[in-house]
Order: sequence, then C-alpha cells, then structure tokens
Amino acid sequence: MKKNILATSIVEAMIVLLIVMMAVTWAYDMFSKSIKLTDSTWFKLQAISMAKEWIEAMTNIRDTNWKVLPWDYTNCWNTFNYWILCHNNSDNNLDPSTTDIIPWSYTISKDPVDYRWKLTPESTWLYSDPNYRSDFIVWYDSDGFYTQNWTLIDNLNPLNPDFTREIKIEYLEDGIDNPSTLPNESIILNSNDQKIKVTSLVQWKDQASDNIKKVELTTILSNWKNVQ
Repeated sequence: MKKNILATSIVEAMIVLLIVMMAVTWAYDMFSKSIKLTDSTWFKLQAISMAKEWIEAMTNIRDTNWKVLPWDYTNCWNTFNYWILCHNNSDNNLDPSTTDIIPWSYTISKDPVDYRWKLTPESTWLYSDPNYRSDFIVWYDSDGFYTQNWTLIDNLNPLNPDFTREIKIEYLEDGIDNPSTLPNESIILNSNDQKIKVTSLVQWKDQASDNIKKVELTTILSNWKNVQ
C-alpha cells in the first residue's frame, strides 16, 4: 500500500513538473516573441523617421535653389548642389544633365561647411548585395542624428540592424502618354520639366523574420514659383 502511494506521488510530481516546464517554456516563448515584436516596431518607427527626413531634405533643396538662385526659376529650381551655371542653361547651350538633378538614385548629407543638403549619386543595387548596404548605409553622427556623410566617419556609429536609405528621382510632366500610377502624369527623363517625383526608400533586416523590411514614402515637388 505504501509503495502504491509513493509511486502515485512520484507520478503526480512528474506531471506537476511537466506542467510547470510547459508553462515556463510557453511564457519564455511569448516573452521572446514580444521582445522581437517590440524591436521590430521600434525599427519601423526609426525607418519612417529616416524616410521623412529625406523627403523634407529634398523639399529643402528645392527651396534653397529658389533662394540662392532666384534669377532663373525655370532652370535653377532643380540644380544639382546649387551650381550657379544653371542660369539660362538652354540659352547658353548647356546640357541640363550637367547642371540639374538627373533621374537617379542618391544619398543626401549636410555639407559641414555651408550646412546645406547635398546630393551624392550612387549605383543602386538590391539590399541583399553588400555593395548596396555599403553605399546607402545609415549612421549616427556624434550628436546622435542620422547621417550618411562619410566625411565625418571618425565621429560615426553604425545602427543595429543595418539600415539603408535611398532617394530616387523621376521627372513628371502633364499629359496622358505613358501614364504613370499618378493621375494626369507621365514619367519622363527631361530634367527641364517642372515636377519631380521623390521616393525615399529605407530598408533593413531584423530578428523578427528573415524578410527584408522596407518603408517607402513618395511626394511630388513642383516648381510652382516658375515664371515663364
């Protein structure tokens, strides 16, 4: 009789221990998933902030062109890094591609001398390519702000995980030929036209999944100050 009671007690203890282990395993799994979800949400918020910053930077570039090159709104609103030769480039037989922001992929950084946003053309790749992550990688500067200014490399700290940020430029014109996804617009390659489609793309990969995550924001910048 005592042996039966002892055997029953051992079985009951093993069952209780198994239940406790299952509960602990479930709780740990839920905690781990919660941590990953929290991190993933934080990374997405960072990505949105990065993407918005560059939409605002492109708006600032257009507005600064208006301010520092006010004598020719037609040709100077989209000048690459505020080059003064934009003035009447068509009259001076200058190729707009030599003075204008051309349809391409860029990074943006603040010039440490004049503190203006400047564009740097980059060759676009897939995020999975190490060359892409090298060209478009985002860092913290010494003040904790996002940056892609390699001239400040001694004061930079990498983000974790690796974020990339890319600005894509396309030109638009009014019309119905070759319609884009935007109503009453068509995508062309003529940088003399008066609308730019700006796409700010941020990508990263975190521990929540093996998939590459991305945030993509788009806006249209127009040369509304142009006086023909």
